[in-house]
Amino acid sequence: NPVPVTAPKVVIQIQPPVQTRARVLLKIYTIAGELVWEKDFGEVDKAPQTTSWDKRNQSGRQVARGLYYAVIRVEDTGGDRQVYQTVKKVLIQ
Repeated sequence: NPVPVTAPKVVIQIQPPVQTRARVLLKIYTIAGELVWEKDFGEVDKAPQTTSWDKRNQSGRQVARGLYYAVIRVEDTGGDRQVYQTVKKVLIQ
């Protein structure tokens, strides 16, 4: 089920499923697959990462109401080099 958001910002918390360090990338897409916004956390430790999205696209324009997908990609940079990807639905109201 999508997470409905009426607040001015969408808060996203990421818990990298790794034992050491990982490169973390967050991308927000429309349901049509258009990239709206992205944040590259770079290489981080295994602690939770938190960010907020102000519901604006890369050009700084407010996005329309509707369903968006937050795609979280975590690439383990130590040990087994696994790649994990999580998709969360976000409903902007």
